[in-house]
Amino acid sequence: MKKILSILIGTVAFSMFSFAQNCTVDNSIVITGVYPDTIQGFKDGYVNTDYEQVVQIRIPIDSTLDWNSSSYKATVSHGIINSVAGMPSGFMFNCNNSDCKTMGGGNGCGSMYGKPSASDLNKTFKLTIKATLYGVVAGYEYLGIQAFPIEYSGYSFKILPEANSVFKLNNRVSSNVYPNPALSSFILEMNAISSENVKISISNTFGAIVKRKNVNLNSGLNTLSIETSDLNSGLYIVSLESSFGVVIHKLMVK
Repeated sequence: MKKILSILIGTVAFSMFSFAQNCTVDNSIVITGVYPDTIQGFKDGYVNTDYEQVVQIRIPIDSTLDWNSSSYKATVSHGIINSVAGMPSGFMFNCNNSDCKTMGGGNGCGSMYGKPSASDLNKTFKLTIKATLYGVVAGYEYLGIQAFPIEYSGYSFKILPEANSVFKLNNRVSSNVYPNPALSSFILEMNAISSENVKISISNTFGAIVKRKNVNLNSGLNTLSIETSDLNSGLYIVSLESSFGVVIHKLMVK
């Protein structure tokens, strides 16, 4: 079933739009496939923080289907995403149109959104996309359009602590951000007891990553100046992730 979806569902990309609004179709996507792949997965969420994940979809016109235990060429009429199983309680999935239909050779999108609760903290939610592809199988045109239920598992996302807290798994690295609120930039200060590679990301309250950087820390005090003049005013989440675990800071930008 994974093989079918990877061929038929088309390009999937993730972006952020206003929370709980209909997604906007990205018609610039022209290559079939699924991006990002399941190794990268969905972005993480935060307790008591609005979450939204937009899925952009491109459906091919011609493809190959596994049908009656064999593979056949087929002309794709359309595909429909029926649901996303495994979401946290209270989460929903909506499409850019009411029937979640994307025509063969066309683009569509869907949005998974909600607000993780305290009971979701530190949980990993494994997701299964349930969909149906409709098409005409070559050599069996007289049967008309056939429905092919498909499922795709492998996506997951974690729920991290609320954005107004700092979460540490151990004391190998301590960190601080200042000034806070920030005007045109801020300093990220990291004190490590040994060399570390750290992934730094800055997200808005909807979970959209607006800046990302990998840094090799030296033992001792490390400082990094990060520009904020290109960010809108509001609350942001500075996340540090490495072998020492995850550290989260809340940052206000004026």
